[in-house]
Amino acid sequence: VGPSPASITKMATILVPLAWSLHTADNELRKKLVPTASHTVEELRDAYGQALGTRQGGKHLRVFRVGVTMLQGINDSPHHAAQIAELLAPL
Repeated sequence: VGPSPASITKMATILVPLAWSLHTADNELRKKLVPTASHTVEELRDAYGQALGTRQGGKHLRVFRVGVTMLQGINDSPHHAAQIAELLAPL
């Protein structure tokens, strides 16, 4: 499930805004929620950062949307939100 860092980097040339569906910034919890995940959230974040950094064109092409699926009692605490904010801060 989900893209690889290589496929994200290739998306830099596609003329549409990028989006990431994220469940958690905690790789261990992510592996439980998405057992087929094969890349860390840091690897994916860095690939999105690289893709955004190399994009040519208007400001609208550097828009990046992150959707977070929050599950009650699993990844909906203030601690989880802070982890996501920290993960995304470099972008």
